[in-house]
Amino acid sequence: NRSGTCDIGAYEYTLAGAATSLEIANGDEQGTTPSTVFPRLLQVAALDASGAPVAGIQVTLNAPPSGPGGLFPGSTTFISVATNTNGIASTSVTANNQFGDFAITASSGNLAPVDFSLHNGPYMVHPGGNDTNDWLSPATACQTLPGALRKAGSHNIHIWLTTGIYGSSTDDAIIELLGIDSTREFKIFGGWDETFTKQIGASTIQDSLNNMNGNVVIDHLAIQSTQG
Repeated sequence: NRSGTCDIGAYEYTLAGAATSLEIANGDEQGTTPSTVFPRLLQVAALDASGAPVAGIQVTLNAPPSGPGGLFPGSTTFISVATNTNGIASTSVTANNQFGDFAITASSGNLAPVDFSLHNGPYMVHPGGNDTNDWLSPATACQTLPGALRKAGSHNIHIWLTTGIYGSSTDDAIIELLGIDSTREFKIFGGWDETFTKQIGASTIQDSLNNMNGNVVIDHLAIQSTQG
């Protein structure tokens, strides 16, 4: 028969100590288009010296007060969130209306702060792109207008097109574009060079943009109607 005394200490739960560091748990290096919510929550972990999560730590997140940046719930550029039982402080953030890269800093007392790297920019479309790309850079542009529109979902839409011809036979743009409702903003700027740094000409859409709903702005585009 098995005998002996059970060592209860082997089963004791070790309480977390004081928080000694912050780490990014989720939400770093992501992008979205102007005035839309970033797809992933910003999440910061508070850890003790042994790496155990610490609950109840107030973490303050600060976005830039001007230029490219974001707004937290309540439309403020800062927010304070307490870590949960898993030691995680979470918040959503919405991009403002200015293009560019920016950082959001998370801090708590004397702990070393951590920075989230975020990108606020347009949907980039290039004939040599791929609709499975993330559209965040010239190297990862979408290939078609419908591809960019599907990524936008119900959000406002800002699309940049490189010079070239975007035909209805491949894009079926008219079907996608007519689905925009009057509560959304639609901006499409054509004629960009390969690096999306300057407009050098015009982009051609071989389709009709008639009867579009919403707040529509188009620039450097040549519309070539395919209707007889």
